Amino acid sequence: MTREQVQARIALTRIQKKNRNQNTEEVLSMLKNDFGSTLQSDGSMVNLLAPNFMMSTKRQMVAQLYPGDPKIRCTPRMRGFEGRASAVDALLEYYWRELHVESSMRKIIEDCLIYGYGVAKIGMGSLETSIDATLDEDEHATLAAQENEKIFEGESVEVMEDDLHEIHLAEHMALLENPNLLEEVNAPQISGDLNAHIEAHQIYMENPVPSFPTAAGYGPNYDWPFVESVGKDVYWDPLVTNPRESAYVIHCIEKRLVDVKRDPLYKNTETLSPDSYDNDEYNAYKQSSGMHDDQSSYIPEELGTILLYEVWDAHDRTVSTWVESQEEPLRSPDKEAWPAFIEGFPFRWLTFTDMPDDVHGPSIMEFLKWPQKFLMRIYSELATHSDRAGIKYEVDENRMGQRETQDSIESKLADPTSGVAIFVQERGAINPVQPAMVDPTKMQLISLLQTVIYENSGVTTEMRGVAGSETATQASIMASAANMLAIDSINRVTILEREICLDLTGILREFGPEEQILRVVLPGGQMGWENYSRNDMQVGWQIDIEMPSPAQSDRDLQQFLNMFHMFSPFMDSIGRRQAMMDGMRLFGVKNPEIYSVELPADLVSLIQLENNLLSQGQPVEAAPGQEHEKHIEGHSQSIQEWTQVLQQMMQAVLQENPALQSNPEAMQSIQQQVLQQPEAAQMNQAIQLAQQHIQQHQELAQQAGQPQQGQPASRRREATPFPTGNKGRTESILSNQEQGT
Repeated sequence: MTREQVQARIALTRIQKKNRNQNTEEVLSMLKNDFGSTLQSDGSMVNLLAPNFMMSTKRQMVAQLYPGDPKIRCTPRMRGFEGRASAVDALLEYYWRELHVESSMRKIIEDCLIYGYGVAKIGMGSLETSIDATLDEDEHATLAAQENEKIFEGESVEVMEDDLHEIHLAEHMALLENPNLLEEVNAPQISGDLNAHIEAHQIYMENPVPSFPTAAGYGPNYDWPFVESVGKDVYWDPLVTNPRESAYVIHCIEKRLVDVKRDPLYKNTETLSPDSYDNDEYNAYKQSSGMHDDQSSYIPEELGTILLYEVWDAHDRTVSTWVESQEEPLRSPDKEAWPAFIEGFPFRWLTFTDMPDDVHGPSIMEFLKWPQKFLMRIYSELATHSDRAGIKYEVDENRMGQRETQDSIESKLADPTSGVAIFVQERGAINPVQPAMVDPTKMQLISLLQTVIYENSGVTTEMRGVAGSETATQASIMASAANMLAIDSINRVTILEREICLDLTGILREFGPEEQILRVVLPGGQMGWENYSRNDMQVGWQIDIEMPSPAQSDRDLQQFLNMFHMFSPFMDSIGRRQAMMDGMRLFGVKNPEIYSVELPADLVSLIQLENNLLSQGQPVEAAPGQEHEKHIEGHSQSIQEWTQVLQQMMQAVLQENPALQSNPEAMQSIQQQVLQQPEAAQMNQAIQLAQQHIQQHQELAQQAGQPQQGQPASRRREATPFPTGNKGRTESILSNQEQGT
């Protein structure tokens, strides 16, 4: 990548940026309720007003397309890592929350609706800036203690602007007031230097230096990954139809000039000057400094901003940073800044309006702009009609009394008070003039234009919670059409979320922590801890995204309930659990797994899980179709173990008091005493719950014709009666005869 190539790409980006701003300027104004103005007949300008269907539609679509954080499910691409899936799931969901990806996703969707495309940028904070994170209070206390040691040794220590002066003062005052300081040979010198240092901190506290936002306070943290919405500031080769196939991607970043100059990541910054100033800050400064509009004065550099061009070159896999004002880069092409385990650019695109020869077509807001403008025109005409529809009168001057003049009549007719007398010679001298009726076609046009807006956006009256159709069939057809558009858009958002998660795994694989302990939901709904290791990321993961369901209509909920009742008898316990969780998500429950135990496929594991739940005091229901005999055997063994532990606890008490063994009343007292202990009481409760659970299995086994524990197994549920004896032998004979053997 040569310097000439970079400058050509930047020049093309400036053109793209200018065209984008021109295309979206009107849309952005309309979203802000700035609909322009119109010239009235009296020569006055009046602002156009209308219901802002564009803004309401945008809000509805964002809420529909991102109803909440997704559930992330990971599957390893190598055998042997199945048991690490829960840790990776928890890790990605943890960073999804902590990095506030939800707000970024909503902004990406908004950019897509306004500009035609939205872009997510995924990376590591240390790749964006060399400015380390701000020190916390403990680190400042340690720094102040180190300063004390330097002052004690006679070294000069400078007070910094960004010191937490309260923390530093506490440490320095503690040394100054220490009685052992007086015993030092050079105590006067140490005290003098320390007092001077303390005074410098006090001056900063009394006269704080005006501060402006810095890179350390904005954007990604230095040692954390980030997911940001950068859609309106990202550009690529306009000749490609897929930005991933572009030779480059340019991210335009506006920063404060002071931040750029103090960031060691950037070089050649000495001669830089601001590109622009924030209007609000600039006006505030002019007002505070007493400047007039026709005056020029010094403007602090801290108020200025500069536009950086971050160039990602696909051929060399390098990142560099440039500005328009100079030919040398602020950041030379850097291969280390390109994440190694991310496929392609660390940018992911979202579009809703694809075009054959372009990345995207007009934005959805562009489709809504023209019906919105037509609505503004109609509402303006209605407002003008309302203003002109005041009560008017026709007056026959020949019938008016001699006491009335033209001025007096006009004054009396305009008087809103009652009790005004108008003198006439005969009735009918004054008659009200009926105002013109509103053209009914205008009201029909309003309804039609609203329908056009919602059809262009894919938001129907049903999705808005408005009864639009007369019959259930019409509602079903409209809902199906709307759902097809909504499903397509949701699928696009889901794909973007999956790509973001894959890139996060690449970032964490390269830069993430070596180990981390995460809270997870254990079977049964309890919260537990899962140990994560960076080695878990090395195998590669297939990621599935489960989006929470948006608001469902009553018809959708009823249809699910009908389906569940229809198919539930044919489901096993695992299928019923999954269907139950799907239904809970449909009804808006965010974490349904908390309320349901995941049943393992292995029978031994299932029995062990049930025993664990019983030992924690949680009742367990037996289910039809289970291997009741195996369950009874497994739970009976646990009862024996718990009973043995209780007996050992009682035996320990008897060993301390051997005389009580022959006293039955004392034995009952010892038993009650032991059961009052928390551990013993929990085991006793587990025994009772297990006995109830076993009884359920026995009843279900009896209903199903299965043998209970201790009963011989038979080949048939009902033995054929035979008066002479051996029913088992009789069954065998009859079976052989039926089979011809």
